[in-house]
Amino acid sequence: MFMLAFSVVPAAAASTGYNMFLKLNGIPGESVTKGYEKWIQIQDVSFEVENSSTAGSLGGGAGAGKAVRKAIAINKNFDISSIPLFMDMVMGKTIDKGQIVFLKSGKETLPVITIDLDKISVGKFNLNNSDETIELNYGAINFIYTAVGPDGKPTNTITGGWDFMKNEKK
Repeated sequence: MFMLAFSVVPAAAASTGYNMFLKLNGIPGESVTKGYEKWIQIQDVSFEVENSSTAGSLGGGAGAGKAVRKAIAINKNFDISSIPLFMDMVMGKTIDKGQIVFLKSGKETLPVITIDLDKISVGKFNLNNSDETIELNYGAINFIYTAVGPDGKPTNTITGGWDFMKNEKK
């Protein structure tokens, strides 16, 4: 059996030179960062997608596996977004669109990684003192990565995504 896993885990993002923000339609945050006002400030993002398939099925034949997404876990401080996130979870509400942005720390706030999400639901809400972890389920995901040169300017952009509801490339 062949197993493929993809994970983005920038633990302690501030120490790695990134500030991270989450925007979910209809849920305000407390960020005052220019260009990201009222977004949700986050400390950590973790998720994975797996695809298991049998040997010899890499060409997409009968034994090819289907990608399985796991929820995106986000760690953040309790803030103005916490109660709406909790309420959306207990009511089973779907949030149409969302975005996670990793900004390179420094004078310029250059988005290096952008993750666009569609058809989002809060699958888990965990509060531990003033820290919380939420898990977001999603129907489609799209990545945008912008490479940064030594001068701090963008050099190249790569995109890619998947619609899990339609099982097709975005």
